[in-house]
Amino acid sequence: MKTILAMLPLILLSACAQKATHFTPVEPAQVIPVQQLAAAPALATVPPLQLSPPQVTQVGSNHFLHYFHRPGLSRNEVRLIRLNHDAYGEQADVLAEALREFKHGDMAQSPWQFSRYWSGSAGPHSFQLHATVYDIELHPAIEFFISLWRDYPLAEVDAERVKRSLKMRRHEQRFFGNDYRRWWNLIALGEGHPYLSLQTEAERLNELQSDDLQQIWQQHRNASAWHLLIASPTAPEALHEIFTRQLASLPIAVDKNRALPTLPPSMPLTLHVLDAPGTVQTQITLGYVLADTGPEMSLACAFLGEWLGGSFAGRLFADLRERRGLAYAVGGGCEQKPLAQMLRFGGSTRLENTGAFIHGLLDHMRLAKEQLIDADELSLLQQQLLGEWRVGLDSVEGQLDVYGHILQMQRSWPQFLAREQRLQALTPNDVQQLAQKVFAESPVIVMRGDADKILPDLRAKFPQANIVVEDKVPE
Repeated sequence: MKTILAMLPLILLSACAQKATHFTPVEPAQVIPVQQLAAAPALATVPPLQLSPPQVTQVGSNHFLHYFHRPGLSRNEVRLIRLNHDAYGEQADVLAEALREFKHGDMAQSPWQFSRYWSGSAGPHSFQLHATVYDIELHPAIEFFISLWRDYPLAEVDAERVKRSLKMRRHEQRFFGNDYRRWWNLIALGEGHPYLSLQTEAERLNELQSDDLQQIWQQHRNASAWHLLIASPTAPEALHEIFTRQLASLPIAVDKNRALPTLPPSMPLTLHVLDAPGTVQTQITLGYVLADTGPEMSLACAFLGEWLGGSFAGRLFADLRERRGLAYAVGGGCEQKPLAQMLRFGGSTRLENTGAFIHGLLDHMRLAKEQLIDADELSLLQQQLLGEWRVGLDSVEGQLDVYGHILQMQRSWPQFLAREQRLQALTPNDVQQLAQKVFAESPVIVMRGDADKILPDLRAKFPQANIVVEDKVPE
């Protein structure tokens, strides 16, 4: 009897280990109808956007002062943007981390309050320095930002600390499973695309030395136009001469006309699996890269991202999560950059749901192409997007964020104002045509999960698909 009792845990464990995985079957995708609440108040008509553009002064060939006169402000917003559409921010992650180290080192003893709160952020074609300052700090803050690009500031920064910080951040990304998104970028943009060089390669990072910091800083500094954005309650005439003189001290850009990258050709349906043995859920990203970055396709990318991937109100959330319970989280959206727009959807699901979840995502792309959107759903989305855009412009910080994006995307102020008119003029036929254009080819699909457990499900539900399995993200 004692022998039987001693063996009982082993018998139970053996039974559990041999338990078959029951994969969730595929069901037709459903569009959850929009229900108008009887007691809800009628939506007010949104008046046309009344937002005055900044006063722009060109100082020399590539120096620009953008002055937003905002009388009600209690503090000033200052941004210095290094921008070049023909050059790319190679190793921008190293430069951003080195400036963070500089901020916590030499700047820690500065008497100015802004020295503790200024920030720097890198983009594919830009590097931005930002601070919110009182009137007494306005000139010192601008002079400080300009000095960071005029005089090399990183001589005392420890390259080893920069290296360790970046490695730790990448380790955290791998630990939480976020590195599979980097694989999506590699496949979707194609090997050699300049946007992939924003993150320094592992081998190159291992060899980083102090001299390399100066070389990276010099590369960013020499290939730039300079945009100084100031939002201030002070009338521009009182400060214009000083600001233009400070701005003119920045270097003149070195012209680098690089060939525009080409995106890889579309491929038949392919499922890319990053093997993570032992994981109990699958993380999935499905998406498209749009080479056309003009105003019309930018609107299409933003609208389709909100229509399908919007949180709580998006079609994917309503059907795949709320109705079927296939995902812990599901959503998506559009990321707009000058050389490419990325429209991505996805989420996390139990491994038993992997195939059904991917099938559901693809079915909703198909429905968007085949069925006209209901008038009530279209009206709701138009109001929702318009509301989000207007909320983003409520603060001066938001206005400068939007204006910086306008500069980066090479838009004009009239084009920006016309965005709302184009959104409100969309018809169900327009939406269908946009979906047919964007979703014409097979998307790039990348997932992270236990390959041994999910491959049988993927092969059964997608018999015609190519399946690629890797045990780590290719460098």
